[in-house]
Amino acid sequence: MTAKNGGESVPDAARDSKSLENFVSDYMNGYREYITSKDMDEIHTPQFFKGYPFSADIFELPNGAVCALFRKSNRSKYSAQQGDFEDLMVKLKDPDFDFMQVFPPFTEFTAEEAKRLARTDADRDLKSSRRLEMLTAAESHIADIHNDIQAVVDLNPWLDQQTMEQKKKLDRARELILELFNEVDISREERFSDYLRQLTEVMAFEKGEMEEVTGEMSIQMETALQEMDARLDELEDEMAAREKESADAVKGIAMRLNSLEKGGSTKELASSLSKLQSAFRDLSREFQGVEKTFDAQNSEYAEVKDTVERDSKRTYNLNERVTDLERATANLKKEAGKDNMAAVKALEGRMNVMEKDLRTVAKKAERMSAVSEQPVVVESPVVETVETTPDGKTVKKTVKRTTTTKKTTRSK
Repeated sequence: MTAKNGGESVPDAARDSKSLENFVSDYMNGYREYITSKDMDEIHTPQFFKGYPFSADIFELPNGAVCALFRKSNRSKYSAQQGDFEDLMVKLKDPDFDFMQVFPPFTEFTAEEAKRLARTDADRDLKSSRRLEMLTAAESHIADIHNDIQAVVDLNPWLDQQTMEQKKKLDRARELILELFNEVDISREERFSDYLRQLTEVMAFEKGEMEEVTGEMSIQMETALQEMDARLDELEDEMAAREKESADAVKGIAMRLNSLEKGGSTKELASSLSKLQSAFRDLSREFQGVEKTFDAQNSEYAEVKDTVERDSKRTYNLNERVTDLERATANLKKEAGKDNMAAVKALEGRMNVMEKDLRTVAKKAERMSAVSEQPVVVESPVVETVETTPDGKTVKKTVKRTTTTKKTTRSK
């Protein structure tokens, strides 16, 4: 078991009582800060919040777990020491403290972890407090309605029989609410019974077995995470290669189209070019979107990795956590990069369609260019003339001029 001081790991032997006292103090401060930030009516805040300040006895147990016993006091005071399960079991049977908090083996004793645990526990306690608050409000509302009905009956006695059924329904609803309230509102006896259960679970963890299993788990997780790293690198390289390949193909077609355009294309070709240029811009934006998605996937993967590594060290039920982590590992291997591959394939299909459209327009432009360069036969019209013969007669003659050809040329 290790502790961290100033962000660096410190071995077991170097962790002194002060580090445990600071950890519990950070936990308590984090708990209070989180509850205070919710701006709740103090009447409905959790009991642990109301009991502050505390005097706490902190025990480091043989298997690496830590148990803190909180006693209401007029000032905060924390005292850490070595302890054993037998002494704690005796204290639980005849408690002289108000609250208990267990930190299981391999908890990271850092200020950051203390605040994280405090927020988690405070959020859980707040949910229970809100339920109690809502049940209290509902019970009060029913009582008000009951009183209003009774006031009407007092003024109009003949309505007593008519309102009797409604009052019975209200009374039944009130009873149900009180039953729910008692289930949600944990009594001191129930709370200490839960403390005993927690301590019994922690006692089941042997330090040597925990270290062995955690070591095996760490190796498996590290291998799985390395495989994920390699797969993500492959995806990134594949995306970059496909993007360059597609960009080169599009660039070549674009150069050909620009050449045709400079050579004098038709309005139809100009319209097609405009549409394709717009499509190029859309495609560029899609590539940027895929890059953002890929970055988000990497960020999410890093967060999952941190969570897995942290949670593998902190667990109340090791067997259950091993099962969860194995399942998570299998899912990570299976799902890694699936969304990115789908996005890449979609873009690939889009690029193929775009390239096909570009080639179609290019071929059409070439055909138009070839047609415009073919020789054109030009025939002169038939011409009729009138001539006078030497003897004074008038004669009509039809004259057909020779056929000529001309070749159109483009202006360069």
